[in-house]
Amino acid sequence: MCHIFQNIWLFIALFTAAYALGSINTSILALAVLRSSDPRTQGSGNAGATNVLRTAGPKVAIPVLLVDLGKAYGTIWLGRACGLGETAALLALPYLLGNLFPIFHGLRGGKGVAASVGCLFAICPGAMLLGGIVFVVAVAATRIVSVGSLLMLTSTALWAWFFSGNTHDLEGIVAGVLALTAMGTHRQNIQRLIHVQEPRISWRKRESDQNTPEK
Repeated sequence: MCHIFQNIWLFIALFTAAYALGSINTSILALAVLRSSDPRTQGSGNAGATNVLRTAGPKVAIPVLLVDLGKAYGTIWLGRACGLGETAALLALPYLLGNLFPIFHGLRGGKGVAASVGCLFAICPGAMLLGGIVFVVAVAATRIVSVGSLLMLTSTALWAWFFSGNTHDLEGIVAGVLALTAMGTHRQNIQRLIHVQEPRISWRKRESDQNTPEK
């Protein structure tokens, strides 16, 4: 934490930049350019890659996802390049806040999964890789993205703590906060899972999916 106190103004500047970068929603911009539409008015109403997949198909959703992951990863990388060291992990928090409440898009953003994953790949790549495996297995078994997302972020936090061997480790704490935030943003999904009403994902765009709630 000493890096913060050594250059508080640098940290404030990077904190603000992280929020601003997180506020640039790729899903909203991509559909505005390609289809003159807004993902928040289609499908689940969520401005995230999964809703783009359902409403615009994989050819749009995959590039959107990759850009989202790259932006998040780059935010942590920038903090380290500017000398924040391990404290750069804290930049995941304003970045996620920008993703959830983007100042450029009326404070209505996504659910923060891609933002969290990209940041965690930079913060604790080994733990995130294992979490990614959990995601693939969970989605392959259930075809429910929300199940994979929640299990992925929760398991990544546990792996981060396991690898550090210290529950007070900054990286593990940030990973835990991201996992808890995902549970909050997915509360409606969790309710649908309890009532066995959560829809399953398909790589084929179908008209019937466009008005179906999802992740």
